[in-house]
Amino acid sequence: MRIGLQPLVNFDLLVSHRSLLDGGRSVKPPPPRLPAASSAHEGPQVAPPVINLARKLDQFSEQWTPKVIAQLGDYQLKLAKLEGEFVWHQHPDTEEGFLVLSGQLQIEFRDQSRTLQAGDLCIVPRGVEHKPVAPAEAHVLLLVREGTINTGDAPANQLTNDSNQWI
Repeated sequence: MRIGLQPLVNFDLLVSHRSLLDGGRSVKPPPPRLPAASSAHEGPQVAPPVINLARKLDQFSEQWTPKVIAQLGDYQLKLAKLEGEFVWHQHPDTEEGFLVLSGQLQIEFRDQSRTLQAGDLCIVPRGVEHKPVAPAEAHVLLLVREGTINTGDAPANQLTNDSNQWI
């Protein structure tokens, strides 16, 4: 028997199964972010950057303001510091993934709630109304389609954030 840590989520698998992310709709190819791997006779290959989440989290202090740290096809990985209650909202055209890095996050739904601890992942299906709540500061990695507004279909308010702020 093999014992060891298993990955929480395989992002390559997640993105390749479009039915999980966009209901099978065709997705336009992403703009190039890094040079593609080349064959040995074409010159050196470029290794992708390593992103240190702790260093990225140290670059900001404001809460409920997700910051983009990477692009994965049409999806972005964002870091956020959360504390208190967010607003009820939904994303009619996309799912939203929450991976808790530290602290605790409760995601309320109209008929139940889910409590996530560090290391827990929850994918909120498209069109499902939800409200994140963090009793104390929690650090979260979000997986969302590029251009998704954090407050979804809720009216713009003080928590509505520029969805494309990179750090």
